[in-house]
Amino acid sequence: MDNTKKPVFIHSQELEKYSYPPDSMFDTQRAAKTRELLISLGLLEGKYGRESAPVPATISELRNFHSAKYLKALQQAAIGKLRSKPAAWDLEHPIVQRLKICSTMLPGLAEPH
Repeated sequence: MDNTKKPVFIHSQELEKYSYPPDSMFDTQRAAKTRELLISLGLLEGKYGRESAPVPATISELRNFHSAKYLKALQQAAIGKLRSKPAAWDLEHPIVQRLKICSTMLPGLAEPH
């Protein structure tokens, strides 16, 4: 199987430096644990799969998934000018709504009770 047809696990140890707030439904350590499991099973070598570092999305690509208000809020946060959590955080986005539903079904995603 050539490289173009192998499953790809997108990961970089650089990403492990980041975290979400404790009350977030996301757990950044889940990717590291998944990577460890894939390595232990030999699924990131040979014909089974490969690992690749993520490539930053362009603003144009991000516009396909996020509102202009959300992207502007991110840009403001990046330069330290975000005063408060705006309503533009895309919580109404269909993908976020689906993630909230799925988070109740997946270990590591469920919110603490």
